[in-house]
Amino acid sequence: MIALHPSRLRHSGFSLVEMLAVLFIMALLAGVAAIALPGDDASLRQEVDRLVARASAARDLAVTSARPVALVVGPAGYALEQRTQASWAPLASDRRGLTRWRSGTTLQAATAGPDARHAATPSRVVFDVLGLADTDATMRLVHGHAQATVRVTRDGRVMADAR
Repeated sequence: MIALHPSRLRHSGFSLVEMLAVLFIMALLAGVAAIALPGDDASLRQEVDRLVARASAARDLAVTSARPVALVVGPAGYALEQRTQASWAPLASDRRGLTRWRSGTTLQAATAGPDARHAATPSRVVFDVLGLADTDATMRLVHGHAQATVRVTRDGRVMADAR
Protein backbone atom coordinates (compact mmCIF):
# COMPACT_ATOMS: atom_id res chain seq x y z
CA MET A 1 0.00 0.00 0.00
CA ILE A 2 1.24 3.45 -0.88
CA ALA A 3 1.11 6.09 1.78
CA LEU A 4 0.08 9.54 0.56
CA HIS A 5 2.05 12.39 1.93
CA PRO A 6 -0.15 15.37 3.06
CA SER A 7 1.79 17.81 0.83
CA ARG A 8 1.01 15.68 -2.22
CA LEU A 9 -2.73 15.70 -1.71
CA ARG A 10 -4.35 17.75 -4.44
CA HIS A 11 -7.84 19.08 -4.10
CA SER A 12 -9.91 19.46 -7.21
CA GLY A 13 -11.38 22.90 -7.88
CA PHE A 14 -10.21 26.44 -8.45
CA SER A 15 -7.98 28.49 -6.24
CA LEU A 16 -9.04 31.86 -4.91
CA VAL A 17 -6.66 33.65 -7.30
CA GLU A 18 -8.16 31.85 -10.31
CA MET A 19 -11.70 32.75 -9.23
CA LEU A 20 -10.76 36.41 -8.74
CA ALA A 21 -9.10 36.50 -12.17
CA VAL A 22 -12.26 35.14 -13.82
CA LEU A 23 -14.49 37.61 -11.97
CA PHE A 24 -12.21 40.49 -12.96
CA ILE A 25 -12.35 39.51 -16.65
CA MET A 26 -16.15 39.17 -16.53
CA ALA A 27 -16.50 42.61 -14.91
CA LEU A 28 -14.20 44.12 -17.52
CA LEU A 29 -16.23 42.62 -20.37
CA ALA A 30 -19.51 43.82 -18.82
CA GLY A 31 -18.10 47.35 -18.56
CA VAL A 32 -17.04 47.33 -22.21
CA ALA A 33 -20.48 46.08 -23.27
CA ALA A 34 -22.23 48.79 -21.25
CA ILE A 35 -20.11 51.50 -22.85
CA ALA A 36 -20.77 50.14 -26.34
CA LEU A 37 -24.56 50.30 -26.00
CA PRO A 38 -25.98 53.39 -27.67
CA GLY A 39 -27.51 55.86 -25.27
CA ASP A 40 -29.87 58.75 -25.90
CA ASP A 41 -27.10 60.89 -27.38
CA ALA A 42 -25.96 58.25 -29.89
CA SER A 43 -29.51 57.40 -31.00
CA LEU A 44 -30.37 61.06 -31.46
CA ARG A 45 -27.11 61.72 -33.32
CA GLN A 46 -28.00 58.93 -35.79
CA GLU A 47 -31.49 60.37 -36.30
CA VAL A 48 -30.13 63.88 -36.83
CA ASP A 49 -27.52 62.58 -39.29
CA ARG A 50 -30.28 60.86 -41.29
CA LEU A 51 -32.38 64.04 -41.38
CA VAL A 52 -29.42 66.20 -42.44
CA ALA A 53 -28.53 63.71 -45.19
CA ARG A 54 -32.11 63.67 -46.53
CA ALA A 55 -32.37 67.47 -46.45
CA SER A 56 -29.05 67.76 -48.30
CA ALA A 57 -30.26 65.16 -50.81
CA ALA A 58 -33.42 67.21 -51.39
CA ARG A 59 -31.34 70.30 -52.09
CA ASP A 60 -29.02 68.42 -54.45
CA LEU A 61 -31.95 66.79 -56.26
CA ALA A 62 -33.57 70.19 -56.82
CA VAL A 63 -30.37 71.37 -58.50
CA THR A 64 -29.75 68.27 -60.62
CA SER A 65 -33.37 67.79 -61.72
CA ALA A 66 -34.02 71.52 -62.26
CA ARG A 67 -37.29 71.20 -60.35
CA PRO A 68 -38.18 72.41 -56.85
CA VAL A 69 -37.97 69.76 -54.12
CA ALA A 70 -39.54 70.08 -50.66
CA LEU A 71 -38.56 68.57 -47.35
CA VAL A 72 -41.74 68.07 -45.30
CA VAL A 73 -41.14 67.52 -41.58
CA GLY A 74 -43.95 66.54 -39.21
CA PRO A 75 -44.66 64.68 -35.98
CA ALA A 76 -44.58 61.27 -37.68
CA GLY A 77 -41.36 61.81 -39.63
CA TYR A 78 -40.19 63.47 -42.83
CA ALA A 79 -40.54 63.01 -46.58
CA LEU A 80 -39.38 64.52 -49.84
CA GLU A 81 -41.81 65.90 -52.40
CA GLN A 82 -41.29 67.27 -55.88
CA ARG A 83 -43.28 69.92 -57.65
CA THR A 84 -45.30 68.55 -60.53
CA GLN A 85 -47.36 70.68 -62.87
CA ALA A 86 -49.78 72.12 -60.34
CA SER A 87 -49.13 70.40 -57.03
CA TRP A 88 -46.65 68.72 -54.75
CA ALA A 89 -46.29 64.94 -55.01
CA PRO A 90 -44.07 62.37 -53.31
CA LEU A 91 -40.91 61.66 -55.27
CA ALA A 92 -41.45 58.84 -57.73
CA SER A 93 -37.87 57.67 -57.23
CA ASP A 94 -38.17 57.72 -53.43
CA ARG A 95 -39.30 54.27 -52.35
CA ARG A 96 -39.07 55.23 -48.70
CA GLY A 97 -41.94 57.67 -48.74
CA LEU A 98 -42.35 58.93 -45.20
CA THR A 99 -39.27 58.25 -43.11
CA ARG A 100 -40.60 57.73 -39.61
CA TRP A 101 -38.78 58.94 -36.52
CA ARG A 102 -37.06 56.10 -34.71
CA SER A 103 -38.61 54.86 -31.50
CA GLY A 104 -38.13 57.37 -28.70
CA THR A 105 -37.37 60.33 -30.99
CA THR A 106 -39.91 63.13 -31.21
CA LEU A 107 -40.12 66.40 -33.07
CA GLN A 108 -40.50 69.01 -30.37
CA ALA A 109 -40.76 72.05 -32.62
CA ALA A 110 -40.51 72.94 -36.29
CA THR A 111 -40.40 76.47 -37.58
CA ALA A 112 -40.30 77.59 -41.17
CA GLY A 113 -40.27 81.26 -41.93
CA PRO A 114 -41.26 83.97 -39.48
CA ASP A 115 -44.11 81.95 -37.94
CA ALA A 116 -43.32 79.25 -35.40
CA ARG A 117 -45.44 76.16 -35.84
CA HIS A 118 -46.42 73.59 -33.33
CA ALA A 119 -44.81 70.17 -33.87
CA ALA A 120 -48.22 68.72 -34.83
CA THR A 121 -48.23 70.87 -37.99
CA PRO A 122 -45.98 69.68 -40.82
CA SER A 123 -43.33 72.18 -41.83
CA ARG A 124 -42.22 72.49 -45.47
CA VAL A 125 -38.88 73.75 -46.74
CA VAL A 126 -38.67 74.15 -50.52
CA PHE A 127 -35.33 74.05 -52.34
CA ASP A 128 -35.31 75.79 -55.71
CA VAL A 129 -33.29 74.89 -58.82
CA LEU A 130 -30.30 76.84 -57.48
CA GLY A 131 -30.33 74.91 -54.19
CA LEU A 132 -31.63 77.85 -52.18
CA ALA A 133 -34.30 77.34 -49.51
CA ASP A 134 -37.49 79.39 -49.63
CA THR A 135 -37.21 80.13 -45.91
CA ASP A 136 -35.06 79.57 -42.85
CA ALA A 137 -36.18 76.49 -40.93
CA THR A 138 -35.39 75.01 -37.53
CA MET A 139 -36.33 71.53 -36.34
CA ARG A 140 -35.72 70.48 -32.72
CA LEU A 141 -35.56 66.75 -32.04
CA VAL A 142 -35.62 65.10 -28.62
CA HIS A 143 -34.65 61.57 -27.61
CA GLY A 144 -34.76 60.91 -23.87
CA HIS A 145 -32.77 63.70 -22.23
CA ALA A 146 -30.81 64.56 -25.39
CA GLN A 147 -31.81 67.38 -27.74
CA ALA A 148 -30.55 68.43 -31.16
CA THR A 149 -31.45 71.15 -33.61
CA VAL A 150 -31.34 70.92 -37.40
CA ARG A 151 -31.26 74.22 -39.26
CA VAL A 152 -31.80 74.97 -42.92
CA THR A 153 -30.74 78.44 -44.01
CA ARG A 154 -32.01 80.40 -46.99
CA ASP A 155 -28.71 79.85 -48.78
CA GLY A 156 -29.40 76.09 -48.72
CA ARG A 157 -27.02 75.07 -45.95
CA VAL A 158 -28.18 72.24 -43.68
CA MET A 159 -26.58 72.18 -40.23
CA ALA A 160 -27.03 70.23 -37.02
CA ASP A 161 -26.04 70.95 -33.45
CA ALA A 162 -26.59 68.75 -30.41
CA ARG A 163 -27.10 69.90 -26.81
